[in-house]
Amino acid sequence: MLIFKITDPELNVFMGRLFKEGVFDIFEVRGLEVGAFTNFQISGALDRAFDEAPETSPGYCSWERIKPFAVAFIKGKKRPKAIKITLAYPSEDAAQVHPNAAALFLNINYENNEAQLSTAVSQRNFSLDKSVDGAWDDYIDAFFAKNNIPVSTRL
Repeated sequence: MLIFKITDPELNVFMGRLFKEGVFDIFEVRGLEVGAFTNFQISGALDRAFDEAPETSPGYCSWERIKPFAVAFIKGKKRPKAIKITLAYPSEDAAQVHPNAAALFLNINYENNEAQLSTAVSQRNFSLDKSVDGAWDDYIDAFFAKNNIPVSTRL
């Protein structure tokens, strides 16, 4: 598991990549919470009765689809008090990162003018082997480097 802390001025760059650009658009949203003048919560799970997604689709909305709602919640003169986003690498692609990967998560927690990001994994089959964690951490390191996402502190 990797844990990153991002503070100003890098925080502005990170938030721009997250909310204004398409860098994270491939990720699935597992959950979103925004604390502003009121609290907003979104589950990223698709409602199959409403959405015309085929039964074979992963069952979660992409960040690209949820992002406009998140931007609407945070837009205003004041910064939100807190933002929590749980993103997951697309379910159908997780095995490309590691064969035993069931789900690969990137947790984003914003509070007090800093963001803390952490990685987490869910394995297909129980194992004490931490190679899934290592593969996901390496992928995220490379993803941040490729997309010029500055990280202030690695915890």
